[in-house]
Amino acid sequence: MSDRLSMLRKHNKMKRLSLSKAQQQKASFWICLRIARHPSFKKARVFAAYVATKGEASLAPLIKIGLNQKKVCLLPKITDGNLSFYPYRKKHILKRGCYGIKEPISSGQAYSLNDVDCIICPLLAFDTQGNRVGMGGGYYDKALAQIKNRSKKHIWGAAYSFQKTEKLTPERWDIPMHGIFTPNHHIQAMKTISAQARR
Repeated sequence: MSDRLSMLRKHNKMKRLSLSKAQQQKASFWICLRIARHPSFKKARVFAAYVATKGEASLAPLIKIGLNQKKVCLLPKITDGNLSFYPYRKKHILKRGCYGIKEPISSGQAYSLNDVDCIICPLLAFDTQGNRVGMGGGYYDKALAQIKNRSKKHIWGAAYSFQKTEKLTPERWDIPMHGIFTPNHHIQAMKTISAQARR
């Protein structure tokens, strides 16, 4: 890991944790509202969210909206070193996993991300090209790499505005996002725009 990424991770972790509960909740509310209002989310039948930890932007409001709209909500669980996604319903109990993050209890078969319409990823930093910096485990990149046709999916990030950074240099295994939602903006990834322009 480069010194820049190491410093970026450390800085954004500290900045997230410095936010008050009220600041986190307000920012998370607007992020979720922007996602919920997006036409692609409105049409989605199945979406994958995450359970926030360590000051991450929370998707709890979006999960509530999605379930009220009878969508299938999936949450991630680390199983045998891989990220699997299981359905979550209002009365389901979550248990802390190997990193202390709340996870669904495995019941039935995990969903394939090929069957998911929208995937919202946690992140520590992002750029306008759709590149993301995660916690460093590579779980999301491995999971997203299994999707057969990523151009037909909506892979989004949820982040605070201060997590935007200058251009990141992705590794060959990094999977870019199609867009990022912050409290104030929906940033469509420039890579996606360029690809559309060439068609």
